[in-house]
Amino acid sequence: MLDRLGAICVSLHPSKPGLVSKHGLSVAYTLVDENKPELKQATAAYVKVLHSLFGIGLFEHALKLSAATQQRLHDVVQDC
Repeated sequence: MLDRLGAICVSLHPSKPGLVSKHGLSVAYTLVDENKPELKQATAAYVKVLHSLFGIGLFEHALKLSAATQQRLHDVVQDC
């Protein structure tokens, strides 16, 4: 399912980046906080897609999140 969401984000981002930012990033940040092994690979792939779209903006949007979530996000991006 996350691969489909990633594809939707890629297709929508050029015309509606605000929509992807609002909904796509919130899903990613929630999933990064999940501690379920079965979601780890799919979450990493989804975050990688978002990182390719937003670049450093992915982390700028995460500034309002907890430090632990920000660190997990950095870890996921570095592992990709």
